[in-house]
Amino acid sequence: MDETTDDYSRSVVNTIFCYRNEIKLVSVDFLERVNNTTIGQVLMTTLTHFNIPFNLPRLFLSDSAAYMKKCYHEILSPLMPNLIHAPCCAHILNLIRPYYLLAIFFKAELDNDKKHNTLTIINSCLQNEQELGLIIIYLNFISFYASEFIQCLDFFQKIKKPVIPFAELRLQQLTAYIETYRNSNNFSPSLENLIIQHQFNIHEIYSVFRMAFEVAYNKFTAHIPNHPALKEFENPSDELLREWKIYCGLNNELISEV
Repeated sequence: MDETTDDYSRSVVNTIFCYRNEIKLVSVDFLERVNNTTIGQVLMTTLTHFNIPFNLPRLFLSDSAAYMKKCYHEILSPLMPNLIHAPCCAHILNLIRPYYLLAIFFKAELDNDKKHNTLTIINSCLQNEQELGLIIIYLNFISFYASEFIQCLDFFQKIKKPVIPFAELRLQQLTAYIETYRNSNNFSPSLENLIIQHQFNIHEIYSVFRMAFEVAYNKFTAHIPNHPALKEFENPSDELLREWKIYCGLNNELISEV
């Protein structure tokens, strides 16, 4: 399942049924907003319309977008006990596939539209070995070091109960990860080899990497420590502690220690 855009830039979901050798387009739904809720609603409505039991679907195939994962964990999984989510790795593979395909693609597009300024700029960039080398290095950096942020996002989207110690530990791990690399002089050996291969200065490229982590650190410190949910626990009231105890199923001894 995936959403795309039509010629008018509207978000649209095409639902296709496949049975043996027959493929049918059964519905076309336009969405004002694309998120875990709207995607889930489209799927549930389609199943209901065609009288398909919720215990029948076995596989939910989607891209790796965060809202698709959230749709599965929060909406589909509780209603469809037999459903398995298989996120497509196409986006990741596109980052690590041979980069010369980018140049071929944009050159072909430019040949079809010589007056397109944006395509001209992109094609010129991809024909320049130095600029293409930078793109390759930065894409590899993103694909390697973004995984920690994605795992952290998945953790908070999957968690069902506000168990503060686990959430706090995850935030501490993320803080340590960001702080380590914002001051680091050592990154992945494969990245170092890639930088050398494309004849760039390692220290200059590493300064760009550190700058990326510095931006992440500034955003993290600006938002997370000041989040309203955290402020509630700086000096929690007895009522809040009692509610937390009931919700999390804590015993009296543990709540007294808290």
